[in-house]
Amino acid sequence: FAATLKRLASDETTSKDSNAPGQKIHAAELYMSLFDTDYSGTLQFSEFCVMLNATLNANLLFMLRDEIGGDFLLRHMEKELNAENFHFWRAVDTLDKDDD
Repeated sequence: FAATLKRLASDETTSKDSNAPGQKIHAAELYMSLFDTDYSGTLQFSEFCVMLNATLNANLLFMLRDEIGGDFLLRHMEKELNAENFHFWRAVDTLDKDDD
């Protein structure tokens, strides 16, 4: 999995498909193939939902842990009168980091 993520960091990578040696594939194809659990070459609706949830969760986690993103979200939550949820999440995340 880590090797696949490293390949995703580049815009294009070389296909390891024996039918297409040396063929370039786009990182998006590689990313989608991570979620093609039945190896059909296409994403079923359930596979797409898993991919979408993983992407949204990764982006939200990045935003929460980023100083600027976290501050932006906190200001918004203060307007909505639920900033205590953000403060609680930050405290738990800090404890989790301290345990590592």
